[in-house]
Amino acid sequence: MQAGAITMLTVRLGSVISPMLGGILLASGGV
Repeated sequence: MQAGAITMLTVRLGSVISPMLGGILLASGGV
């Protein structure tokens, strides 16, 4: 694995997981 590939995977995972975690926090906080 190259550092560039790992960085791209991390960025992609982060861009997908961050909104999900944000939605969960908003949902649990809204209740």
